[in-house]
Amino acid sequence: MIKLQGLLPPLLSLSVLVISQNSQAAKVAEPPSAIAQTNGSTAAKPQSAETICKSKNLSFLEEGLIPKAAESSEALTQQAPLEVPQQPSAVAVQNTLSLNLPTVIRLAFERNPDIKAARLQVQRSCAQLKQSKAALLPSLSVSGSIARTDGSSFSPRNRSYSSGGSGATGSQSVSSSLQQQQSAAAAQLQQDIGQLQQRFQQTPTQVQTNTLAQQIQQLQQRASQSAVLPIAVSLSPLNASSVALPLRSGSSAGGDGGFFNGALTLSYNLYTGGQRDASIQSSQSQVQNAVLDLQRQLQRLRQTVTSNYFDLQQTQALIAVADSSVKNLQENLRIIQLGEQAGIRTRFEVLQASVSLADAVQNQTQAKSLYAIARRQLVQQLNLPSTADVTLPSTASPEKAGQWSLSLEETIVLALNNRVELTQTKLQRQITQLQKRVVASQRKPQVQSFASLNLADDLEDRFLGAYGYSVGVQMSISAFDGGDVRSQLRQLDKNLEIIDQQFNQLKESIRFEVEQAYYTLQANGTNIETSNGALTQATESLRLAEVRRDAGVGTTLEVTRAQADLTQAQGNLIQAILTYNRALVTLERATGFVNIVENP
Repeated sequence: MIKLQGLLPPLLSLSVLVISQNSQAAKVAEPPSAIAQTNGSTAAKPQSAETICKSKNLSFLEEGLIPKAAESSEALTQQAPLEVPQQPSAVAVQNTLSLNLPTVIRLAFERNPDIKAARLQVQRSCAQLKQSKAALLPSLSVSGSIARTDGSSFSPRNRSYSSGGSGATGSQSVSSSLQQQQSAAAAQLQQDIGQLQQRFQQTPTQVQTNTLAQQIQQLQQRASQSAVLPIAVSLSPLNASSVALPLRSGSSAGGDGGFFNGALTLSYNLYTGGQRDASIQSSQSQVQNAVLDLQRQLQRLRQTVTSNYFDLQQTQALIAVADSSVKNLQENLRIIQLGEQAGIRTRFEVLQASVSLADAVQNQTQAKSLYAIARRQLVQQLNLPSTADVTLPSTASPEKAGQWSLSLEETIVLALNNRVELTQTKLQRQITQLQKRVVASQRKPQVQSFASLNLADDLEDRFLGAYGYSVGVQMSISAFDGGDVRSQLRQLDKNLEIIDQQFNQLKESIRFEVEQAYYTLQANGTNIETSNGALTQATESLRLAEVRRDAGVGTTLEVTRAQADLTQAQGNLIQAILTYNRALVTLERATGFVNIVENP
């Protein structure tokens, strides 16, 4: 007896991807007019980056991907993060959802984490575009500072000294004292310079020489400040009634005062060598590339969840086939046992019927196991809570999803002109060319205009502050970069060659994908017709075998074989229909879901 295990294909099919190299230019054939007129379906025109960023959602990408009658997902609570269930009741299935295919696709689009990440990527690209466009506007900066100084020296202030006949003597003593201070400072300066020279004379390097020169200059300034002649000394050897002496040294308990400094600067890049325009165009291409990547993931996700839905539908249909087989074999065993009791059947026939029934029960158990696995797999694919479960709305047998109306050549051309991956590769090439323009702009002059307004004010006086402004244009150009720009341009040229190779390889892989799905679709379309005829014949053969057995002409072995043939025919029909549907979805995915399928 042929067992049912051979009729249960694995739930996870391996997709074969063959990538062949092609050195031709990255071009695709133009679609024939017959394709463009089929069902009024054409490739969707790419929207501009500004239109994409202004739209609050990207629902236009889901048009044509979600069939009608799709319902939005209900609020399904997720388990709290970092929480581990402690009781068996916490992991038990609490609710079961009955889902059709449109609702499954809608749930996948709403709850898949990869789709959410792709949508965030589009928003991030829009933010980058806004940042690039900021270079079109001038930049305005405002700066200000308030400071209060408090030091050990203060500004000179005039002091009056009254003197009698000894005024000249006092002035001469002050002058003599200042000369002594100046002489002492000069001697101390020479001593410090000598120590510094001895310190650096062993290994004089350029840095040490510069440091020595700076320290000598500081010592000279310190010495000149420590003994400065009075700038307002009035000497009168005969009559010195008053002397105005500015005192420069001493200590002060208070500070020198508070000061405010502020600046307002406006600048604008007049010429950037093409860097600004290339950056904006590159950001716009990045937005379109992010949208295409989201569309690609939506198409791939629809194909995946649809295939999983067909797996669930197949296992459920095989359970129905197994249940029918078990029921028929149980009835067959009951009739043979009655015949044995009447003496018209042998014990051998009873044993044969029992073995056939046991095999059918094993197939039934395996079908139920695969059905449970397919349900959990779909729950995981839809990112539903672990306590949720899914079922199909009915147990009806699978049917053909539609009819493909194009020839193989038309399908290949349509796929090459509508595949998102090829458009992404073209955009990537465009982005790389724009990056070359950005790098090449480093060799060109950069012209910038600026205007600045400055304000300075002493907060402790009664006068207004000082104002000033500056306006001008400045230009800069890189005279020598050590070959950095040339190296970057060479790398980008190689990247363009790599992209061209990837484009050609992608065309070949898409062609193979289309051919594989198309041949599978055609083969299983023929198998469906053959399986329908075989199923009709197997049903009639089982009926005749049962009649012959009841009339005493046939044997139980004939009925058992007829039952196995009927089960085989039912399984073949289910497998042919669902394989056909999977190939049809693959062709839809290969052509970008352009609504070519004709409903049966």
